[in-house]
Amino acid sequence: MQCATPQVVDTVNLFWIPGSRRLSLRFLAWHLLGEQMANRMQDQHDSIEDAQTALNLYNKYRSLQKANAVEETIQQLYDLGRETNWVVPG
Repeated sequence: MQCATPQVVDTVNLFWIPGSRRLSLRFLAWHLLGEQMANRMQDQHDSIEDAQTALNLYNKYRSLQKANAVEETIQQLYDLGRETNWVVPG
């Protein structure tokens, strides 16, 4: 049986311009949420931190949808990424 709505949403696909590079979870967390992902700073993987960050990014996306600001925000992210060479401070 198939679900009418997808059960899994990858944040990398929410904040993406097709044909462009995909933005990392760490980059999105820093620039959209103002959060530094401690595990990513040390090149480690923490599934719990990743999941919590992804949920926060999904909620941010939903609020941007309500404000009709998704496309503008995504463009700003790509502009910022090019300006900073995709580096997250830390």
